Amino acid sequence: MLSAGYIMLWGCFLFLGKKTFTFLCRKYETQHKNRISTLHQKMRNQFIDTSPSTMQKRLYIPLLVGLMMSLLTQSIELFALSIFIFLYMPFAWIAWVQKKRLQAFQKQMLLFFPFLSSVLRSGHTLEKAIKQSCKNTRPPLSQEMEIVQKEMQLGHSFEEAISNLLKRMPDPSLTMALAAISVSRKMGASLAEAIDHIAIHIQQQAKLKSEIKALTAQGKMQAWVSSLMPLLLMVGLHLIAPGYISPLFYTNVGKIALLYCIVSMGLGGIWIYHIATKEYL
Repeated sequence: MLSAGYIMLWGCFLFLGKKTFTFLCRKYETQHKNRISTLHQKMRNQFIDTSPSTMQKRLYIPLLVGLMMSLLTQSIELFALSIFIFLYMPFAWIAWVQKKRLQAFQKQMLLFFPFLSSVLRSGHTLEKAIKQSCKNTRPPLSQEMEIVQKEMQLGHSFEEAISNLLKRMPDPSLTMALAAISVSRKMGASLAEAIDHIAIHIQQQAKLKSEIKALTAQGKMQAWVSSLMPLLLMVGLHLIAPGYISPLFYTNVGKIALLYCIVSMGLGGIWIYHIATKEYL
């Protein structure tokens, strides 16, 4: 009677374990598909030709190396770092590509509005000016303007196409330009003159930003020096006198002090970064 109870209990455990394993597998598959589709959409927005599956396959090698090193060294931190890099490295790389692409787009906008004004003054329409910009500019501006042109050919208005462009390229100067162009088209004013005013304003804004960037360069360098100096000092002390800083890693008081230093240095670096890179214009 007792053995029958044990058999029934083990059967319940196996049944529940199979159900739980199936549920976890389905949940992981769903999350994996959502992650791949999100990556695919972000990569399409940035005109990246590499597929998400190819990107993940390239990350399998560092993941396996990290897992093997964590098993050899018995380090939970290295294991967690390997998983974190595998999961979030593609998104971090796409965010970096998006930032660089937006910076290049903003630089091209300084020359785009004078070009747009000159095409309008020659008697062409706004649609013709956008078509000419696709031929005479380089990516990313030519790619984005080509999308705007295709959306207008499919029946979208100019305002809708530029609004979709703003979702892909959140540039404040483009927001101002959209408002000015919409008002000029509705009021019947000269669109070329409105774009000329926008171009002058954007050029002055870019000049002020470059001056602010030059003035805050010293503060950024001080932040880097003050953040890296303790690390370089620790490395130097370890090379000169091995074992001198070992209490920081092997005693409770040293670990608390080290954690306090890391947190305070991180907060200070973030504070200086936000002060030096704040967008006031």
